[in-house]
This record gives sequence, C-alpha cells and structure tokens, in this order.
Amino acid sequence: MGENTNNLQELEKWINLANMAANEGDLKKARQYLLNVVEVDPECVQAWDYLSYFAESRDEEISALEKVLELQPENHSAAERLINVRKDTI
Repeated sequence: MGENTNNLQELEKWINLANMAANEGDLKKARQYLLNVVEVDPECVQAWDYLSYFAESRDEEISALEKVLELQPENHSAAERLINVRKDTI
C-alpha cells in the first residue's frame, strides 16, 4: 500500500507541476509532466484530458480524447470536444 500511495503522490505532483507550467505559458514542460503521468499510470483520465489540451497535433489531441473516452465513456465534455476536433480536421 505504501508504494501505491507514493506513486499516487508522485502523479499528483506531476499534474500540479503541469498545471503550474501551463499557467506560466510553458506548454512543452506541462506536456512532458503529463506524459510522465501516463507512462506510470496509463489509466489516469485527468492526465489524458490535460494532454488533449497540450497536444502538438490534431492527431495527438484526438488520440488523447479517445483515451479519455475509453477510460471514462460518460465524459460528455471529452466526447463533445472530440466531435469538434474531428469536424475541424475534415
């Protein structure tokens, strides 16, 4: 249990650092922190959702939103954003 708690704390730290970096305008750094999170916990919906905002391409944004919906099918916000992103690519 201690290891899981440490992992969770580390992931929360990276998400907080990503938020701070984004607020400072450093989207590359924010993205890297979030990539660290999903590498350790590929089922972290929050990190995938944030990654969709910091994606470097439309395909990456679509992939992140699809992952959010895979993990959380009832996420209406992500579903709506995915529809809009796909519309923009046609």
